[in-house]
Amino acid sequence: MTIVNSTFILPTGAELSSGTITYSMPDLRRSAGGSAIVTPDDIDVAVVDGVAAAEDLEPGPYEVRVAAGWFLNTYQIVVPETGPAELMDLIEEFVTYEPQVVGQVQQLVAQAQGLSTAQDEAVADLVAPGTATKTALDATYAPAFADTGITYNPDDSVATVTENGVTTSYTYNPDGTVATDTRDGVTRQYTYTDGNLTGIEAV
Repeated sequence: MTIVNSTFILPTGAELSSGTITYSMPDLRRSAGGSAIVTPDDIDVAVVDGVAAAEDLEPGPYEVRVAAGWFLNTYQIVVPETGPAELMDLIEEFVTYEPQVVGQVQQLVAQAQGLSTAQDEAVADLVAPGTATKTALDATYAPAFADTGITYNPDDSVATVTENGVTTSYTYNPDGTVATDTRDGVTRQYTYTDGNLTGIEAV
């Protein structure tokens, strides 16, 4: 036998003063112990000061009618073999909200994030040093910037840029943003607020 608890409050947070929870069995069934037949019968439980506790319910399927103030609705639940159980948990196991807009939006967002990640990874693979695409891009565009040279760190971030014989070197913060650049012996520090660049000044 299982106890099913339920507590009701109003939108204001105050306890619901009265109501009735009715548990109805849809058909005959074997008892949890297997030695008896449980017959359909309505079990009315009063809501008193916001609390309704249905004690000693035989485990199995029930139809539950909730009458609380102006609200009246019926739900299908299955009372577990062990308790106590919360009525709202049992209702939520079977309720399907239609249309499932939130669920569909969450699925679409997850799909979009997956596609975005896959696209980023595909592009990164295409232009990684040593790939045919990177070689072709360098061969096509490097002549236009013959006086420009770029070196990279092991994580593919730019280490130095040389233009017309002058080299600028870069350091980075842990989040990948530029921390400093050094050119002609002068080092400048980059500052950020909430991830947005807010200043560059010599140090």
